[in-house]
Order: sequence, then C-alpha cells, then structure tokens
Amino acid sequence: MQFGWGMNTSTAFAFTSLFTLVACGGGYDSGIEEDRYVSSLLPVEASIFCANGARHLDTQASPAEWKSGICAIVGVSEGDMQSCQYAQYACERQLAPMPWSSVVDCELEQSDYEACFFEVGEVEACYEEFGAAILAMGGNQACIGGENALLSNMGVDCSVILSQCADLFFGD
Repeated sequence: MQFGWGMNTSTAFAFTSLFTLVACGGGYDSGIEEDRYVSSLLPVEASIFCANGARHLDTQASPAEWKSGICAIVGVSEGDMQSCQYAQYACERQLAPMPWSSVVDCELEQSDYEACFFEVGEVEACYEEFGAAILAMGGNQACIGGENALLSNMGVDCSVILSQCADLFFGD
C-alpha cells in the first residue's frame, strides 16, 4: 500500500514504530556505554553526552514551556520571594521561547565533570526526571519553593546526581 509522500506500508510501519518509541518514553540514550563512569569520559565524549542530553530534553516540551522553566530558574537564583518574582517576570517578558539546548553550553573540560562518579546509564535515567522537574517549576511555584524548588521535584538519587554532575545538565 502506498501512502502520501511516497511512503509504502513498511516505511510507514517503521516510522510509526520510531515515533512511538520516542513519544512514549524511549528515554535518553547518549550512545555511550551505560556502564562507563562519567568521570572517565574524554572531554569530547562528555560534550557529546551533554549536547545529546540537551537535545533529548528539547523533545520533552515546547520552546515556550522551556522558557517558563528557564525563567523559573532565573527567578529562584535571586533568593527572596519578591526578587524571585520580579526576575521571573522580567525574564518572561524579555526572553523569546527557546529549546533547552539553546541555553546550554556543552563545551566541557575534564574539570567540569571529574566529580561525577556515576555510571552513564544512571545519569541518562536522571535526564527524564530533570526535565520534568524544570517544567514543574513554571509559574510562581518556583519562588515559593526557593532554591530547593528544582531538587524537591526530583527523587533523591537524581538530586544527588544533579548536585555532582550539574554541568552535564546545565552546561559549562
């Protein structure tokens, strides 16, 4: 059977299977062996890991949703409730919608991740939780939660990974 755009049945099935895997939680796979320790990666491997993770996060939400999460992080970094709300409001008004990957600088050096003593597979699994936690911070909830707003939306294991491997998630 032939579909539009010159797609036959087997091509359509393969495309549908790929879409289902991606859309229904295939998870983040950096392409690096899962049992390697992140601290042992070469800088080019760590940079690829970070960039692939950022692109994976792009698939979890729209640019407008990422903008809201980014502005929540900006607000929380200001400290008190009033400063947080002002910074978050100013960010929302000035920042254009953008994917997560556009704000992350993944040019990493060994010193950026040498304290990340977790296996690649553990950090990959944390990307899903990290993305969901940032998206949950949108609105004034971030200012209410303060600096712990992001970590409180994540499990303990992922919180520990994020604290020791932050540059893999936020970039340098």
